[in-house]
Amino acid sequence: LRLQPFEYEGMLNFEALKAARYAPYLAAALPGGEVRDGSLSGNLRYRVALDDKGEADIDLSAETLAVRDFALALKGAKDAAVKVPELDLREAVLDLAAQRVKMAELGVKGAAVSAVRLKNGDIDLLGLTGPAKKDEPAGAPWVVAVDKLALQGMSLRLEDRTVSRRGGVMAADNIG
Repeated sequence: LRLQPFEYEGMLNFEALKAARYAPYLAAALPGGEVRDGSLSGNLRYRVALDDKGEADIDLSAETLAVRDFALALKGAKDAAVKVPELDLREAVLDLAAQRVKMAELGVKGAAVSAVRLKNGDIDLLGLTGPAKKDEPAGAPWVVAVDKLALQGMSLRLEDRTVSRRGGVMAADNIG
């Protein structure tokens, strides 16, 4: 900790944090979704510094981050739309100012995603973040870079309700 100019840095180690317990903190970011299950473990480094104008410069990096048994559902839905039994991240750096995430390694095992194209053409999963704001200009896009991506045993199910009364279903299993 340094007071003049202000700078605070440290390391945060956590194990088996229950994601659903902290779901209320995600409500603003996921107004159309519900975190139903999952645990999070990892080692994070952080640094917050204020410049002469009081603007914050935030550095955040993860040596390791592990997600287990994660489940995300659309609000009010019976089943989870996204299930991730295992996700492991190694050496990630988040640059808020540049809107960039860089990961050395990302491994995902057994993930399952189920989405529906509704009769009006909308994709249901896009409702997780709430309705699109038409009056706000789009901001700069985030850039995500992954040096090594390992996918194993993933599945994707897409239902298209625009093609017929019963809808068409496409599925892909054992991806990766």
